[in-house]
Amino acid sequence: MFSVTQPLALNKIYAMDCLEGMKLISENSIDIIVTSPPYNIGKKYNGYNDERPRNEYLAWLEEVAQESNGF
Repeated sequence: MFSVTQPLALNKIYAMDCLEGMKLISENSIDIIVTSPPYNIGKKYNGYNDERPRNEYLAWLEEVAQESNGF
């Protein structure tokens, strides 16, 4: 797993779990978020299970939305 011990640099791509990364971003530092989450339709990914139980998937989406609210 990818690990960051310092604040995230601007204009850089990080290959990490979005929830972990968002916790490293300063509040009020982002103007817009463009996202394309997995749609839980069974697409084959290398490191993500796209066939999660519906309640688990929706809870994860809610967690991502709540974490992004502070930017």
